[in-house]
Amino acid sequence: GSLGTKADDIKSVTDKKFVLKSATMSDYKCRMMGDSAAIVTMMLKLSGSDDGTEVSGDYRAMDVYEKKDGKWMAVASQITKVAKE
Repeated sequence: GSLGTKADDIKSVTDKKFVLKSATMSDYKCRMMGDSAAIVTMMLKLSGSDDGTEVSGDYRAMDVYEKKDGKWMAVASQITKVAKE
């Protein structure tokens, strides 16, 4: 695993190191944590590559959002490849 910043993500896309051919989301769930926070979980089926390495497969993802000044902002994100059985 690795940690990355928003700037890292933007750079990998603009430098064309991360190439996403397709993405499908399923099993989407949103859990409110009071009035100003939410946790979103989902399954993703991705097809693409990252710095030349194939990354296609099924993933479990989680995003955390916080409401600040009336706007929802992503504050954390996590994605894990699901191992084939």
